[in-house]
Amino acid sequence: MYALRLATLFACLAAGACSSPEKAPTPPVANAGADIQIRSAPNDLALDGESIGYLDGSLSDSGTYRWRIDAYRAPGAAAASATVPAHRFTAPASKTTGFAAHAAGTYVAELMVSAPNGLSTNDLVVIEVIDDPDNDGLIGDADDDPDGDGFSGAADL
Repeated sequence: MYALRLATLFACLAAGACSSPEKAPTPPVANAGADIQIRSAPNDLALDGESIGYLDGSLSDSGTYRWRIDAYRAPGAAAASATVPAHRFTAPASKTTGFAAHAAGTYVAELMVSAPNGLSTNDLVVIEVIDDPDNDGLIGDADDDPDGDGFSGAADL
């Protein structure tokens, strides 16, 4: 049995017809980008699944992409909510997409990348949307300054 295998191997080598073993498929690498903090819902921002490639270092724009909200937590809540407020991705099946949140809170967006070889991977980006209705950079009690003098409420001195 072993003699037959060796003979086949030597014949293959002598003829130059031996095929090298198949390289194992390499999974893609998903990179949803750095975590983001924005003010005032609704607000639009760009999400870029940049540097899509494979673990072997090769780059590729082939394959499929899918963006979705994986989790949401309302401001002040201790745990994630089962209900995600209205939001939209402008191009959820694209490497780069726009995202609009219509409520304050913390959103966890997932980018799933599937390669032509059938393997897939994902990455998450945390998007914190801070409620700042007048978009002046002041949040919460600091935003309660009706006369704009830097002091809040009716107890202005």
